[in-house]
Amino acid sequence: RNSICGLVDREMSPFDVSVQAIADIQEEVLRSPRNAAGVLPPFRLFGVGRAVTLPYLPRHLYKILRDVLRNAARATLLKQAREGGEPGEITVVIADADDNSDVVVKVSDVAGGIPRSRLARIFSFSAAASSYQTVASDLADQALCQALGPGALDGSEDVLDPAPSGQSLPLAKVYAGLFNGDLKILSMEGHGTDCYVYISRVEGDNEL
Repeated sequence: RNSICGLVDREMSPFDVSVQAIADIQEEVLRSPRNAAGVLPPFRLFGVGRAVTLPYLPRHLYKILRDVLRNAARATLLKQAREGGEPGEITVVIADADDNSDVVVKVSDVAGGIPRSRLARIFSFSAAASSYQTVASDLADQALCQALGPGALDGSEDVLDPAPSGQSLPLAKVYAGLFNGDLKILSMEGHGTDCYVYISRVEGDNEL
């Protein structure tokens, strides 16, 4: 594509990256050895469509969304396994406006939320040194710019592992913050969790 320059796609569509991340998480869930019944939570994507583009690193947004969606899917299916019934819906909303400094992607689940006592530690690394090395390696590898799809994140843990490594959300926050973006989590214990990914518009800056 003519819009690709090194790591950057100057016409990246958050909608297209979200579609890819959702499809790949659905595949992960169905392939999990812990999901013999083939249970799949419903996903819904809405908000601004493909027409909204901005300069950004699609591989990084994909990494962020895939980690966030993996956590939402894990929480949703673990809740369904405990309580029975149908798994709750996972929604992805993409918001933008003419005067917005950010494009915002919100991922929401109804998997019971996170206790407030745990929120302060949710972005702590369990192995910070190796995790930051992973980020540094990704930044140095320009071939990963368009490496979206199931093979893009080799070595990914089982989406339904009840005891995950604990590094996916801390890493996602690192990626989100690299270019003045952010990742924030709001939880309503007993109901669900909202995760906000802020993608900073940097057209007037020299950061990309």
